[in-house]
Amino acid sequence: QKSKPPNPAPQQRILKKSNEKTSKLPKGLTFRKVCSHCGRQRAEHGEFGFGNKCPFKTCGRCGADASCHEERRIPMGVMCTLKECHGAFAGASRDYDLMLADLAARAEIRAKMGKNEERISLGREGVPV
Repeated sequence: QKSKPPNPAPQQRILKKSNEKTSKLPKGLTFRKVCSHCGRQRAEHGEFGFGNKCPFKTCGRCGADASCHEERRIPMGVMCTLKECHGAFAGASRDYDLMLADLAARAEIRAKMGKNEERISLGREGVPV
């Protein structure tokens, strides 16, 4: 008979959940491209601050203002989970997820193009041409 492995300690479960939250950005995206405060793209900030100096008071993911997030103790931006019944705009989260998926696809294409250029410059035998 096979015995079941023991359940992980509560601390390990908490760490596992917190790691899931911190890795919510799709592969290929970093907080250099997406603001860690509001969740908007760097291009949307223009000349204004970015990250901890972000001037936006609304969430890029759900559209709700900072006070809604503070009341419910939910972070703004990428890790926002605010529901429509608590102040989020209808469909905003879905649109935001599509925008993130588009950014991730572009980053993946750029990475592949960079690898292909590297292969071409090295030639077949790995020797620079």
